[in-house]
Amino acid sequence: MKKKVLIRASGIQPLKRNSYRSGIPRSNVELIKAMIAQNDQEIDLLIYCPSFNNPLYHCQNWPIEHYWYGLPGKKYRCKLEPWWREHIMGKHDLVHLTENADYFGEKERFVITIHDTNMMDRSKYEEDLFIKCGKYSKGIITCSEYSKADIIERLGVPEHKVTSVYWGISKEIFYPQPKETVMRIKQKYGISSDYFFACSCKDKRKNADVILEAFDLFAKTNTSTQLIMSIGNPNKEYVEKYKNLLSEKRLIFLPFVTDEELAALYTGALASLLVSSLEGFGFPILESMACGTNCICCKNSSMEEIGSDKAFFVKLRDVDDLASAYHHFVREGKGNVQELVEYAGHFTWEETAKKYLDFYKCHIL
Repeated sequence: MKKKVLIRASGIQPLKRNSYRSGIPRSNVELIKAMIAQNDQEIDLLIYCPSFNNPLYHCQNWPIEHYWYGLPGKKYRCKLEPWWREHIMGKHDLVHLTENADYFGEKERFVITIHDTNMMDRSKYEEDLFIKCGKYSKGIITCSEYSKADIIERLGVPEHKVTSVYWGISKEIFYPQPKETVMRIKQKYGISSDYFFACSCKDKRKNADVILEAFDLFAKTNTSTQLIMSIGNPNKEYVEKYKNLLSEKRLIFLPFVTDEELAALYTGALASLLVSSLEGFGFPILESMACGTNCICCKNSSMEEIGSDKAFFVKLRDVDDLASAYHHFVREGKGNVQELVEYAGHFTWEETAKKYLDFYKCHIL
């Protein structure tokens, strides 16, 4: 008889207009789709979507048993969500929690995906929840060797309890876009020359201030290249400080863009940017490479591991070094597009799904 795994599928609601699917939602959508495609003969997947405002979600069109959980707020979730899973969501043998740390029942058999340990630094409450998840879970799965080592150290769990499996990159979304598509998106957003592109720059650890300061320095000797940042609602301080660059269209702040626009913006850029202080995996590095564009990033956390010898590395929070990187790409161009595409192509959701299903089987009894 097949064993049933119930997955807390956060973020699988349909995207709103002009919105970008961030790391955890993207990994959930792509992983579940890939596991369904495996048609495993030992595992049945059940999923539920915790969304109070929007009961519509992708899996309504998937050949899979699914539920919608609409209870609002952490105040209620900590007790009622485990009860909901036990009494409402059908019989299952294992629960998969997908968001770093979450609530679980005393008798629940569960595994958890921990993307990184960043949330442990936010509050004592979240740190305690992380530690409890690490202690009581049957297994922990993460997305890089860096995150695995960090989890073992900070949660104090044994090495055998933590499995590392790389995420994949969707070839249906991220590939070098046709020139016509790139031109259409550039015209839509007022991009008129060569440009650098950053899509992951909202959180403080993404170091948007360094990206901007370095570009301001670079722009003193470069009179045409633009910086495009998909940042949602930009910090008012940035708008005021860089108002001259904004008025000249040298700097353009975009809302969160659709996947089609994201791929086109990657494709057309001289280079993309992910100069973060910490990444559990770093989707933008490989998304950009899959579109034929290198990524400027830093040699910390998982980024050196994921970028390997293909990414262009700069020193963390070093304005001069990043400004020099801008000049490098203006001078040298994009580099070997095909080599970047081939490298990113090694990260497939098919392989990720196979390893997740094996992980479930190891922890289901």
